[in-house]
Amino acid sequence: MLSPEVTELAGRTVGAFNETLFDTLMKHDRVYVFGQAKSHCVLSTLFDMRDRIDKTDRALAKKIYILSDAMSPVPAPPISPLPPALDFPAVAKRGLDELAKFGMHVVTTTNGHGL
Repeated sequence: MLSPEVTELAGRTVGAFNETLFDTLMKHDRVYVFGQAKSHCVLSTLFDMRDRIDKTDRALAKKIYILSDAMSPVPAPPISPLPPALDFPAVAKRGLDELAKFGMHVVTTTNGHGL
């Protein structure tokens, strides 16, 4: 949502972090994040937010509320042995744990603190 995966193509800039959207979001007291998929798009957006917050103002992390039960990961493919990088539910859990340690709130729709 905030950054494209591809930012350069054939030596030409084709995309960048959306500073305007990020600044607009951070003006609010709380930013609730949810959607599909927890292991991919949402996690990528949250990591983009974390990286920008880490470079600007770590206190902004406390404004982020991740609604963990309002999204789901991509299912792991039915292969054995399953490589860790393809265990998408585990990837999502590790990512949310990391974001919580960073200072973002991982909550549910029923304990979202004033939702």
